[in-house]
Amino acid sequence: MRWKIEVFHKILKSGCRAEDAKLRTADRLANLVALFCIVSWRVLWMTMMARTAPEADPAIALTATEIAILDRLIGDSGNRRAKPGTLQLYLTKLSRLGGYDFGDDWRHSIVIEEVLPADPATDYPRFVDGARRAPPEDVGGLPGFEEFLDAMAKPRHPAHKSVLQRYERPFDPEDISPDVIHARMATLAKRRASGKAAHAINKA
Repeated sequence: MRWKIEVFHKILKSGCRAEDAKLRTADRLANLVALFCIVSWRVLWMTMMARTAPEADPAIALTATEIAILDRLIGDSGNRRAKPGTLQLYLTKLSRLGGYDFGDDWRHSIVIEEVLPADPATDYPRFVDGARRAPPEDVGGLPGFEEFLDAMAKPRHPAHKSVLQRYERPFDPEDISPDVIHARMATLAKRRASGKAAHAINKA
């Protein structure tokens, strides 16, 4: 339940962009938030439905008018795993209206290997180690990334020139640029420290 609540707030914040609203009165803001809550709940419900029954008829969640509007605004491309005329495809179309791209369809697994006590003298988050460079944007998911690596590594590959022009520089899958990662982690740690300090002041 807690995870679903967090997803609901993510849709409300990022999908509906509720924080971007600039209304002059509290009544207008309350009305807008109420509308956004209805939209967010509906998108969340569609997401849960699409995960349990991705090939279901979209009519179980959308009206004929809504389906027609989505068909007119968004093409069927964008989610290679979604079959035409399914709920999953129309959820993808709805998400793309807000700028979300399901094209590569990456799925990530997070494994917690060990939980250690925090060191008061260490700033968090902290980068420990890593392996393999992240794929470029819009590379086409796992199959596309494998083809990209093959074409990039072989100068005589038919697609070598095109992928090199697209990426604009050589791509080394083993180079994770640790200096860049450390710099980004340091920025996050600085923001976290500032937030903790502000919270401590407000609490005092």
